[in-house]
Amino acid sequence: MTATIRVDLGDHAAELKGQPIIVNGVELGVTDGQVTDVVTERGWSIIVIGHGWDQTGPARFHAYKDDLIQVYAERFSDGRVPGGGLLGGRYYLRVEHPRPLPPDPAG
Repeated sequence: MTATIRVDLGDHAAELKGQPIIVNGVELGVTDGQVTDVVTERGWSIIVIGHGWDQTGPARFHAYKDDLIQVYAERFSDGRVPGGGLLGGRYYLRVEHPRPLPPDPAG
């Protein structure tokens, strides 16, 4: 069974349009406009937008069967560049889960 990830680029849609949506190293779709939905498997995962050095900071999420996971693109506003290239130096992803999370096996 699967869950849906809804990627909302918000005010950053123009700059982030056409970027791959990658979950656990697999491209699940490409951003198209402000909001793009992709389907993923259940369980713990890591999501990024972009490839290689040109990607956002990663975000970890958990999906249950039939969940709708909201992922928002945010821009770092304090001038720091935490890592990555063009996108990774400017953007990170914020996740909102619809249900309580199970214990994270990564600690």
